Amino acid sequence: MIKNFVVKVKPIKFEDKGLKNFLNYLEDEKRHPDGIIKIKQFDKDRFFKNTILNITEHQINKRGRKTKNYADSYIFTIPPNLYNKIQNDKKVLKNVLKNLTDSIYKELKKDFPNITKNELIKQMFLNIHTDKKHIHINVVFPRVFRIKNELKSNRTTGRKKFLNNIKNHWNANLLRNLNISIEDYKPSTKFKRGYKSKYLKEQIEKVIELNELLKKQRKEIQEALSKLEEKNKEKEEIVKKMTLIIRYYKKFKQYTEQKEKEKAKSEYFKAKAKIKQLQENRVGKTTKKILNQIEQDLNNYSLGM
Repeated sequence: MIKNFVVKVKPIKFEDKGLKNFLNYLEDEKRHPDGIIKIKQFDKDRFFKNTILNITEHQINKRGRKTKNYADSYIFTIPPNLYNKIQNDKKVLKNVLKNLTDSIYKELKKDFPNITKNELIKQMFLNIHTDKKHIHINVVFPRVFRIKNELKSNRTTGRKKFLNNIKNHWNANLLRNLNISIEDYKPSTKFKRGYKSKYLKEQIEKVIELNELLKKQRKEIQEALSKLEEKNKEKEEIVKKMTLIIRYYKKFKQYTEQKEKEKAKSEYFKAKAKIKQLQENRVGKTTKKILNQIEQDLNNYSLGM
């Protein structure tokens, strides 16, 4: 026994481009060769235009993060063994659609008490794919509703509570109009080998992909830290050598002024040796300038020795 007939929801990503591509897919007859039932009151172009207009206006007037998902898409699945009944009895299909829109309106009215059913119908999109193995109703809700000419952000249709309530309504709808109960229905695909294994496979693939990404990031961070550590060691070495050069230079001046030639010579050669070592390293302009000045002073003083 299964708990619910399949009702799926997903956000439509990539802003206006993503929404346009998705709506075109829903009405693409080449990609749905078994047939599409279009309903006059749910016009694709009008839905797209109104959604873009409302979201653009809403983003201009609001503060905070930009809306990236422009709509939520729902799929309401009908068991394949009812294909002929749906195709041949238009009255049954009409009742299913009426009950569906009524239940959607009932649930949305909890969060949007001022919305009328007419306003809702004008701002949502609906069509039917009559695939023999997977007959289903597509419903798309915008992320911004215009209610009494006031724009309202719609987070309701993306929430789990709304989805669960709509599932219960859908179960009752199929029982009422198609005389099929969850308790009696046996899906052709077993849950463990079908939906569950597919879901688990997707999750495993995501975990593997994420793990690879983390490994790559960890490696990049480690490399960056190693380079930083090398630079810090190099800087420390330069500072040590500069400290010694300045010390030798000061002692050289002191001994030169005191006319202690041997000691002055010793400090002179020490300083010159360290300057040569440091000049072989990559040093900054300021350090290079100081080294040149010290070397020049050493040479000038050494002439008088």
